[in-house]
Formats: sequence, C-alpha cells, structure tokens
Amino acid sequence: MMNLLGNELYKLFRTRKLYVFAAIMIAILILNLYGYVPGDSMVVWTFRHGQSVPLNTLDLLSQFMVIFIPIFLGDSVTNEYRRGTLKLPLLRPVRRSELLGAKLASLFVFVVIMVAFYVAAAYAVGTYYLGWGDGTEYAGSIVSSPEGIRLTLAAVALLILPFMIYGLFVTAIAVLAGSMSFTIISALVIMTVALNLNAVEAVAPWSPAYQMVYYHEAFIPEPDWSLALKRTGILALYAAILALFSFRMFRKKEMLY
Repeated sequence: MMNLLGNELYKLFRTRKLYVFAAIMIAILILNLYGYVPGDSMVVWTFRHGQSVPLNTLDLLSQFMVIFIPIFLGDSVTNEYRRGTLKLPLLRPVRRSELLGAKLASLFVFVVIMVAFYVAAAYAVGTYYLGWGDGTEYAGSIVSSPEGIRLTLAAVALLILPFMIYGLFVTAIAVLAGSMSFTIISALVIMTVALNLNAVEAVAPWSPAYQMVYYHEAFIPEPDWSLALKRTGILALYAAILALFSFRMFRKKEMLY
C-alpha cells in the first residue's frame, strides 16, 4: 500500500496540473481584489482588511475544488485506464482496493495542498491590495488577528471533508467512465445543477454541493452542535454509499486486456 501511495504522490508532484491550479488561484484572487472597493454595490463582499480575505472568500475555494477535483481524478483514474497504465500495478500482488485507496489518499493530499495554498495566497493577495488591517471581519463582527487566523484554519480544515465526499462522487463517475472528458464534464454538469438547487430550501441541506459551501458554518464562529451533527451525518451517509459503490465497481472493472 505504501509503495502504491508513494507512486501516486510521485505522479501528483510531477504533474504540471498542481502548479497550473495554484497559478489560477492567484490570478482569480488578483482579478477579484484589483480595484475592489468595500461596500461597492457590484460586489457581495464587504470586508476591508486583507486578513479577512481567506475566511470571507471560501466560496471561491469551493468553486476551485468543484473544477480541480474532476480534472485530477479524471487524469488519475480514467485517463490512466484509457492509456493502459492503470493495470500496471495490478500485475504485481496488489489488490484493486489498495490501488483505489492509494488514489484516494493521493486525492486527500492534493486537496490539503490546494486548500493550504489558497489560504496562503488569499492572505498574501488580500494584504497586498487592502493591507493587513487590525482585525478579521466575519459574520458582521471583527475578531482579533490570532482568532481570525484560528477561525480561518478551522473553516478550511472542516471543508476538506465535503471536498473529499465530492471526490468520492467524482471517483464513482471516473470508475464507470471511458474517457477523461466524460468524467470532467459529467461531474461539472451535475455539480452545477446541484449548486443552483442550493436556493431550494427543502433540498439544499441534503446536497453535497451545499455542504461544500456551508458545512463549516455549523461550527464557526460559534458551533451549533445539532446542525453540525446533522450535516456530518449526511456527509457520512454519502461517504459510505459512494465508497462502497466506487470500490465495488472498481473491482469489477475490466482492465487486464
């Protein structure tokens, strides 16, 4: 298993996608903050301090992950299957579940890197354009810088869970798909529809797309444990269903041709 994970991590850091995604994050942050005027009727943000940028622009992070995760998994699973390289580790005494598990572990590392980079980039770009400021603005109040950093790190750490559930959903598509483009397009179309359904109050709380944007709000700034338990339970249910489906279909997938 460790050899498989090492191989997946080697491919992760070797690929240019990781660095292209990082560059895209920086570019979009600059585009959004260049000329930004707090309180402008054309923008939804109201923060005035650079240190407030990461915590108040987590919707941007979620949008990035909606796009980046299908590209990553489309290449890691579907594209390798199409090229015939997915079967190579299976020529050794390796179980298919171990191979897929290594790919999901690599996805986790990818998500953590992207989340950490976004926070660092948002702090840097926000401070460049707005200055650091004397506190972090969030939910209509201002907290001290150390508390703001703590809330920011807590929020992004919490969002890793729904990002990984989305990754399991994309993995299910990738295992079934025959092409990388189909995996990416299918995931993006379904997620776009799901994000639009966030406006439907009866449906939104049950949607993984809703959790990717709002899951952390059940915990910060003040935890609502009843809501947090409900949202976590929903994600755990999705995780169990998607993981069982993905591993089952991967074991049945014809690869040794």
